[in-house]
Amino acid sequence: MTKNNGLLLGSGLLLVALLTGCGDKDKQVGSQVLASVNGKEITVLQLNYLLAQQNGLPAAQQKSKQQLLDQLIDQEVLVQKADELKLDRNPNVLQALEFSRRQVLAQAVAAQELNLTGEPADAALKAFYDAHPQRFAQRQIFTLANFLIPAEDISTSAQSALDKATDAEQLRDILKQQGYSFSENHSEVPAEKLPDVLLDKLVTIAPGDIVKLKQGQQVLLIQLEQRTPSPISLEKAKPQLVSLVKQSELREQAEQKMVQLRQAAKVEYRHRFADEAESESKPVTTDTAAQAGTEHLEQGLKGLQ
Repeated sequence: MTKNNGLLLGSGLLLVALLTGCGDKDKQVGSQVLASVNGKEITVLQLNYLLAQQNGLPAAQQKSKQQLLDQLIDQEVLVQKADELKLDRNPNVLQALEFSRRQVLAQAVAAQELNLTGEPADAALKAFYDAHPQRFAQRQIFTLANFLIPAEDISTSAQSALDKATDAEQLRDILKQQGYSFSENHSEVPAEKLPDVLLDKLVTIAPGDIVKLKQGQQVLLIQLEQRTPSPISLEKAKPQLVSLVKQSELREQAEQKMVQLRQAAKVEYRHRFADEAESESKPVTTDTAAQAGTEHLEQGLKGLQ
């Protein structure tokens, strides 16, 4: 998922070359106008930028050139409307624009400072494979019934009744009897698409059992309907393993780099929040303080993956 700086730049130039042609044609194609909105031109360079953002995405998630062009047209229509409404003077919009600018700069630093050369060693791939059996050797596909309830939580009586539900029909009836409104859908999800915290629960509970997740003003009830074994061999998983190991190595680099940057900077807290300073006598280590900044570098990793 990563390249060194030279390779990143080289591959970016190569991508443009492949998309726009060769020789003298490049200059013509590079400035080719694909569409216009009220006289504002949309060029092939803008389309190429969006095409480059799709690198690494599964084929099913990638959009066609026409879809991306339509996306650019819709964007331009909205931008022109925003200009007409003078939204670029709105304080919230200005703040969002400034945050976006800073995020782009943070990603640029990541692209420049964080780099890995070569492919991960086979031993590293095997170690990652063995360390995550639920995603590979013991991989399963989970059939789930999902109930989204617009409430901060469910009552004790409802929880007690739900504990006795063994299938989606019973769960549905209980929610109706308890007076809850809800939306329902059913899905089949492979292990690698689930967050670790949910996967760890689904591999241990029995079919019919329910996992409750709170999401702000909503409660999500996930009932396990079925588990279907679907293991993946080390060889078949290798492309995915290469990607995951590179992500892991880049994340480690980001954490180390953030520590170095924090150490080199003069950081002074003018205010500390209670949840981050439970004890005034407890010193804040550089490693702890650097965790907040690591998130920004990790955002930059997306451009390298």
